[in-house]
Formats: sequence, C-alpha cells, structure tokens
Amino acid sequence: MKSRSRGVALIVALLVVALATVLIAGLLDRGELAHARTRNSLREAQAQSYALGLEAYAAKVLVQDQARSSGADSADSPRFGCPAVLSGVLGCGQRPGSSARSSDELVFDDR
Repeated sequence: MKSRSRGVALIVALLVVALATVLIAGLLDRGELAHARTRNSLREAQAQSYALGLEAYAAKVLVQDQARSSGADSADSPRFGCPAVLSGVLGCGQRPGSSARSSDELVFDDR
C-alpha cells in the first residue's frame, strides 16, 4: 500500500509542476504582449512627431522661398536642399531632370 501511495504522490507532484510551468509560460507571454503593445505605441508617437516636424520644416522652407523669390524656381532654391534627417534618402537634393529617382522610387539606407 505504501508504494501505491508513493506513486500517487509522485504523479500529483508531476501534475503540480506541469501546472506551474503552464501558468508561468502564460504570464511570460502576457508580459511580452504588453511590452510589444507599449513599444508599438511609442513608435507610433515617434513617427507622428517625425511627420509633423517634417511638415513644419517643409512649410517653413516654402514660406521662406516664396518671400525671397520672384515667383520662379531657380537651381539654388532651398526646395532642392535636404534636411539633415533625410540624408539617408538616395536622390534627395537632386535637381529636376538629373538622374535622381522620382519621389515614389526613393530608396532608404538601413543603417
């Protein structure tokens, strides 16, 4: 009878360990999911801020160019310059008619 109760105790102990393992794995998975949500939320806020900053920069350049130009674009127009944040974009700052890619063909460096 003793060996039978030892066998039952061993099976119960194994079941407790298996249940604990499943619970811990579930908690870890929830933690990783929460971390991914937070990371994605922060990246969205960063991208939104980046877009608003570039929009403000473009508006500033256009207003400055309009204020100092006679209405015609020239090769030294600031519109053809690139802000430092876009230095990784190939073709940025190229003059119209040069061998630069069109705006929908821009290639980004992964540095």
